[in-house]
Amino acid sequence: MQSSFATLCNRKSALFGALGISLALALLFLFNPADNGWYPHCVFHELTGWHCPGCGTLRAGYQLLHGNIREALSLNLLAVVFLPAYALTYLYRGIRKSEWYLFDDMFRSPVAGWTVAILVSLFWILRNINITPFSWLAP
Repeated sequence: MQSSFATLCNRKSALFGALGISLALALLFLFNPADNGWYPHCVFHELTGWHCPGCGTLRAGYQLLHGNIREALSLNLLAVVFLPAYALTYLYRGIRKSEWYLFDDMFRSPVAGWTVAILVSLFWILRNINITPFSWLAP
């Protein structure tokens, strides 16, 4: 009985998660973050003037949803590559194994966790170097 209850809760969580993500994507599709001031601003960028690894992600998502892949890549290369790969992995895992936990296995392996941490840190540092190939990483 308990396992069927857990399965039901898991399915409801997946349903509400999918609805929330769909609503967020619909808002992002309809309203350009570059033109609407009600989207959240990066506190790190406002305080330091430097770009964090997430700077440009909303604008890149908007461009990606509208099929402007080159523009999306110029706004946040890491997010454009990482988020679709993660979403496909999440969907594959959910469909194949009926497990819908967002971050359950993402960092279970120390190698995977350290690899992601190092990649994000390198991206963060390199996008703030104002020299020509690295300046292309800034939004």
